[in-house]
Amino acid sequence: KEYDGAKLIVGVLPSLRADALRELASELIEKENVIALLTSPKEEGGYLTLFARSASVSCDVGKLLKAASQMCGGKGGGKSDFAQGSAPVDAVPQAGENILLGKI
Repeated sequence: KEYDGAKLIVGVLPSLRADALRELASELIEKENVIALLTSPKEEGGYLTLFARSASVSCDVGKLLKAASQMCGGKGGGKSDFAQGSAPVDAVPQAGENILLGKI
């Protein structure tokens, strides 16, 4: 899917440590016009969520992550290009996609 000319990568990944999830997101956004909305289960329960975007994209993923997390009972935020949070469910990336695509 696309948002404003950027490729949307949305996914629930197998259990990854926080540093591995950040590394994956960093690799994805090295390419032009990418928005990555990712989540992975945490060992202690719940889900770690990370939203990131390429420098060529103007979307504020910090604000997007905060809004999507709140919708799912979680919390989070960050910079306009890279943000992370946590939630009790894996639905945060889908909520973020729905916000971007105007479905909510």
